[in-house]
Amino acid sequence: MSTQSDESLETVPGTVFNARQIRLLKIVVVAMGLMLIGGFVLVVATIVYQSMYSSGSTTSSAASAPSPEHSLSIGSDSKVAGMAVNGDRLAIHIEGPNTSEIVIVGIRSGRVLSRVRLRGD
Repeated sequence: MSTQSDESLETVPGTVFNARQIRLLKIVVVAMGLMLIGGFVLVVATIVYQSMYSSGSTTSSAASAPSPEHSLSIGSDSKVAGMAVNGDRLAIHIEGPNTSEIVIVGIRSGRVLSRVRLRGD
């Protein structure tokens, strides 16, 4: 006398799995496939959303606007030794034959915010 539970425990020819394990594997494979497809759809939807509703559109319009020109007078025998930007401020290191100074300039306004004269001991 054979019951259904005994038949499900028999291995399927050509495999080491029984019928119940194969059915479980099919369910797991289908579930993982659906999760992969869902993940790809989520990634594509996120990329589309970010490209449509990002704040980059305001940046591009600001970048296309002409920027005003600013000038900074330095001596004819002086040279710019280095520059560094931090936020909306620009630090310019100016070296001359007898002097050295750092000028802090507001990038948006173009105004000199501060001058630091460097002296050797």
